[in-house]
Amino acid sequence: TCEDSWLAAVEASEEYGRMCGSHGEQIDLSALQLSALDLESGSPGRGRRGGPRGASRPTRRQVLGTTAVAAAALFGPTSTRRANAAEGTSPTGARSAGLVLPDGSTSRRHAMHVHSSGSEGSGSLDGQLTLAERSGCDFYWSTEHDWRVFALPADGRLPRVFRFTTLSSGGWHWQPASRGTAAVSIAELIPWAGSTALNLQIQSSRAATYGLSAVTSNNMLEGNVVGRQFGGPVTIRGLSGTAYYEIALQFSRHGANALSIVYRFGPTPDQRVRVDASTGHVYTQVTAGQTITPMVTPLDDLQAFFGTEIVAGDNSVTAINLQVSSVNGAIDVVVPRLDCPRNIVGQDAFDALNAVFDAVAAAHPLVTRRVGLEISGTYDHLNWFGPDATNIVTVDGGLEQVVAQIKAGGSVANYNHPYGTLPRPRDARRILAAFQYLCPSRVWGADVLELGYDARGGMTLDDHLTLGDLLWCNGVVMTANGVSDDHYGRTWSETFLTQLWGAGTQAAELQALRAGRATVTRVGYDGDLVVSLDGRPMGSVPVNSSRKPGELTITATNLPSTSKIQVVQGQIVDLGLGRTAPSTSVVELMPWQFVGGSASLRVPGGNAYYRVALVDANGSIRSFTNPVWSGVPDLSVVPRERLVG
Repeated sequence: TCEDSWLAAVEASEEYGRMCGSHGEQIDLSALQLSALDLESGSPGRGRRGGPRGASRPTRRQVLGTTAVAAAALFGPTSTRRANAAEGTSPTGARSAGLVLPDGSTSRRHAMHVHSSGSEGSGSLDGQLTLAERSGCDFYWSTEHDWRVFALPADGRLPRVFRFTTLSSGGWHWQPASRGTAAVSIAELIPWAGSTALNLQIQSSRAATYGLSAVTSNNMLEGNVVGRQFGGPVTIRGLSGTAYYEIALQFSRHGANALSIVYRFGPTPDQRVRVDASTGHVYTQVTAGQTITPMVTPLDDLQAFFGTEIVAGDNSVTAINLQVSSVNGAIDVVVPRLDCPRNIVGQDAFDALNAVFDAVAAAHPLVTRRVGLEISGTYDHLNWFGPDATNIVTVDGGLEQVVAQIKAGGSVANYNHPYGTLPRPRDARRILAAFQYLCPSRVWGADVLELGYDARGGMTLDDHLTLGDLLWCNGVVMTANGVSDDHYGRTWSETFLTQLWGAGTQAAELQALRAGRATVTRVGYDGDLVVSLDGRPMGSVPVNSSRKPGELTITATNLPSTSKIQVVQGQIVDLGLGRTAPSTSVVELMPWQFVGGSASLRVPGGNAYYRVALVDANGSIRSFTNPVWSGVPDLSVVPRERLVG
């Protein structure tokens, strides 16, 4: 072997804090505002009508149904499905026949940390499953944020109301949004009924829109439309010609565009108008002097406009505007507050969302959806993988207690994004800081650590693997998996999938995660990579450690001729928190050395591990294995699923 030279020494430490902020996508509603002006002089304009307001709409009882059966009936499979072309993604289709190991196990590819319409971001589950199919993915684990899904009333991160005593408060900030030029355009706070309220005015002889767009910290408004309503009291102080008060909502992306609905209150009779492939307008007739309290239910109208093309419940609220628009007229309204009630909460909300997701998944037979959950009510985030991921977790006892709750029923606990989520400049010192933070608790007893990131929290894939080596060299025996934490569903080109080796059942998948029988593979590599030691499978730890040399066998399929295989040996030593680099060395093998798909190396015994990576001609890691162990000093901390006699 030769000494490893690619690891950069970390010479300083920093306080390591977990941060989970906004995922960074703000949606511009300017195009939506202009397209809203589709009527001239109060007459129906271009576009396909959705019929009279209320026609073909689910009843309120249906919308507020709390059982999975009721939700499935409302959100059930549709006869057609919108095509979901993703920017920058080329379909790869089904994979070629995979490797069969001597014990009969094969690998199946899993997407293990992906978000859709139950969280923040513009991705729909339909869009994500389309990308999964194109990427040769076999299984998709839904990992929506728990607090967004359960929507518990006591959770202050989920808004129920904003009172216009200010334009910036409690994580909300209302910023101007306009389109076109108006003679009068006003959005300001005024004294009203002993307090203050938002006054919106517009006067124009041509198409124009003016109002406010909500920006919230940590995307507070976003979350699934099931059980959601928006509205609140509005006084129409003045109205002439063709002008409207509007609540404009934008939802998840289905195909190239996000869906939008504009609720318009003005002179036009009650009706729905389908404007184009992704936009609908809902009209409610009002007159000057009226005070109304409209509460719009987006799910109803998504079903009415788009229900023959998508599953209506597969949408998150991604943006909201309060605005006034004029074609040729004027309107003056006063809005004291915006109400955002959630009428389905807790376990009922989780069950309803899963009924929606089951309906969406029925249109994607090439991918099997698994139930998971991201526990993000703690300072650190955990993914819960397993069929019992349906409970509201108690987090007051700390992270170890949360991990214990997840594992109590046989599920797997996964520690997420160890460098956080915020984009920031890369800093090599953060590798050691993460190690210092995670090692003393042995990652709080979690089974899995996310190391297969192309980039996350400003840190590279190499940085993630270096963290893994630091932990493994300190005797922390746990599984690495590959993920993307994608919220937008545009492309999976930089995504890692996790290949789990077993019989393909959910019980076998969870066992493979606990036992380290997992290979991390970048989308686009249609091969297999696995390692064993003296016939023991990847991830295993011998019950009796020996200093005798052993035979390491690497098996690989579909190796590119210009690639190379790196075999990393890690010496298990007490690194302590002052060490700056793992104790590793590397040997490189070339594709021609793999006779019949396998290559073998004689390796020393003792307390060590071996992992393997496939590196392409550009130096990019296409696939890497979990370690197989030649010995561990303290077997008492090794999961029993890994021990081999």
